[in-house]
Amino acid sequence: MSISQLLYPRVNPDFHFIPAIDWLLAGVLLIPFAGYIRRRLGFDSAAVRAGVASFAGGAICLILAGLITSHPLHGRAAVPKLHEVLGRLAGVGLGGGILLFRIHVLRYRRWAGSAR
Repeated sequence: MSISQLLYPRVNPDFHFIPAIDWLLAGVLLIPFAGYIRRRLGFDSAAVRAGVASFAGGAICLILAGLITSHPLHGRAAVPKLHEVLGRLAGVGLGGGILLFRIHVLRYRRWAGSAR
């Protein structure tokens, strides 16, 4: 919540756009990283596909969380707490994708031995 406060124009009127741009850039740069990990793993298993979908979905939610603050300068937002929901989905998506990639790597290492 404290990081999200920096994005609210009412709380941080002069510099609220700086963390929003940072979140947007981080999400945009993370999307191709999911494809890179998929190519590096070299397998087309269900865990890798689910990891790519989860990781890319988390990156997209991060982009949207940076764009949508849900707290306009005046009045209430049309969809309250949308920013918080998107931020949590971004964390779950990115973390879940990394976890699925790691599970796949551990399975492959056990199956192939320690050669790779």
